[in-house]
Amino acid sequence: MGDDLPYGFGYRRTTMIDLIHVADTKELIYWSNVFRILGVKRCQSLLGQIGVPAVAISRPIHLMEAALYFWRQYWDGIPINGQRLEKGYADPGFPENYRLSIESLLQKCFAIIRDSYDLDTSISVARWARRFFVDQDQVNLWFTWSMIFASINSQAVSSEQASLLAQLHSMIKLHFGHDAQAKDARDLENCERIPLSNIERRMVALEVTQPTDVAEVNLTGLAKEILNYNHAYQIWRAIHADFKAESESLLWWGYERADMLGMPVEHVSIPVLQK
Repeated sequence: MGDDLPYGFGYRRTTMIDLIHVADTKELIYWSNVFRILGVKRCQSLLGQIGVPAVAISRPIHLMEAALYFWRQYWDGIPINGQRLEKGYADPGFPENYRLSIESLLQKCFAIIRDSYDLDTSISVARWARRFFVDQDQVNLWFTWSMIFASINSQAVSSEQASLLAQLHSMIKLHFGHDAQAKDARDLENCERIPLSNIERRMVALEVTQPTDVAEVNLTGLAKEILNYNHAYQIWRAIHADFKAESESLLWWGYERADMLGMPVEHVSIPVLQK
């Protein structure tokens, strides 16, 4: 039954189609960052720390192959139906054709990952990508919780919340304490020492049209953001496992803390977790 289904993902097609669905062509920016992190060698030692599935990072060469395929297609002009899609912005059909071409490219990239590992791993990598890069609601959620956990001050919470936070303190310290952050800084510094190849320089390069434009992506800064998002994600996984009954109390503390930090309260919610 599964062989004739779209995208070649068999009975799990709906899950993968949802994960790589492109709602707006602007999402190409976010997917580009996914394949920068997966494709640049200096990031390989960080893949486990930023949440990439263990099965994939055990053989990262295949993630790099998928990333290289993405970039070669991107540089050549993303094709649709086997033909290069010219940038005919005046064509009324261009936006939809371009959106479909991006989806087709992502489908092929994740088919490489699926064929190199397995279906579940390809789905897990796609979920990781949406969680920390593509789905901006999730990105805002994890950015906000990472800032909240990193800013814990026992004097700034009520006695009721302090009791819960005291139970979570060692876990939060493991991810956002001084030692943890110092280790992250050392790891990022070590990665930055690895020189970029010519093709990797092309991956991180940005289009410059004005003298004030940034010439390349700050790969270290991007990796640091994802490290912190994954720290927050791992804390919430532990909360769901061991403190689920208290999560609503933690949510109200999150509202208060976000407001104190000047962050949008609407970005605070109890995360729905998937592997």
